[in-house]
Amino acid sequence: IAADLGDHGSRALTPDGTACIADDRLNIAEWGQDGPVAAQIAALTDGLVGEFDAVNSDALGKAVRTALHLGFGVEARRLTEVFPTPDLATDAPLWASMGRIIDGYADPAAAFAGMQSCDTAAALWAVLSVEHLQAGAKVNTQATLRGFSALPLHLRLALGPALAARFLDAGQHDVAQAIRDAIARAPEGAGHEADLIGASLDLASGDHQGAADLAKGVIADAGPGVAEAMLSLVRS
Repeated sequence: IAADLGDHGSRALTPDGTACIADDRLNIAEWGQDGPVAAQIAALTDGLVGEFDAVNSDALGKAVRTALHLGFGVEARRLTEVFPTPDLATDAPLWASMGRIIDGYADPAAAFAGMQSCDTAAALWAVLSVEHLQAGAKVNTQATLRGFSALPLHLRLALGPALAARFLDAGQHDVAQAIRDAIARAPEGAGHEADLIGASLDLASGDHQGAADLAKGVIADAGPGVAEAMLSLVRS
C-alpha cells in the first residue's frame, strides 16, 4: 500500500504540492473537428451567443479547443477573453497558456508552472512554457516525449525546434535527438523542421560541416525556417 501511494503521489503532484494537469484535459490531438480546415475555421463562432446574448459555454469550449488544435493560439486566447464564462473558469487559464506557447511565447508563471516533473502531457507544456531549461532541471523526459509524440503532425512541426532547443540548452542531446526522430518518422513528411533540429545537434556535437549542410538545404528551399537556418549556418 505504501509503495502504491508513493508512486501515485509522485506522478500526481508537483514538488510544491500542486496537482498535475491530467492527460484528458490536454488531449489536443482529439480537439479537431471533421471536415476541411477551412470549414473548421468558418465554424469557430457558430452558436457562441444565444438568446439574450447568453454565452453558450459548450460552443465556446469547442471553439477554443478547435482553434488550439489548428495552431491558432491568439485566436483561442481572444475567444476566452471576449466571452468569459464561469463554466469554463477552470480550463480558460490552461487554454490561454497553451495558446501563448503555440504562438511561440514563453509563459513561465501561468498554468503549467512547476509541472516539468509531472507524468502527464503537462510536462511537455511546462518545458515549452519556460525560455530555457536549466542544466540539471528535474524534467520527466519520458512524459514530455510521450506528450510530444501524441501531438498532431502540424503541431509537432511547429513546436519541435523550440522543444529540442530547450533540451540542448540543458545538455540533454539524447532527448533532442528523440524529438527530431518523432518528427522525421511522420509518414506525411517532416519538412525542414527535423533538419533545423539536426543542425543544432550537429553544432552541439562539434560537427560544423554537417550543420552547415543541413542549414544550406533549408535555405535553398526558401521556406519557413530560413531565419533559423541562417543562424545555424553562421554559427557553423
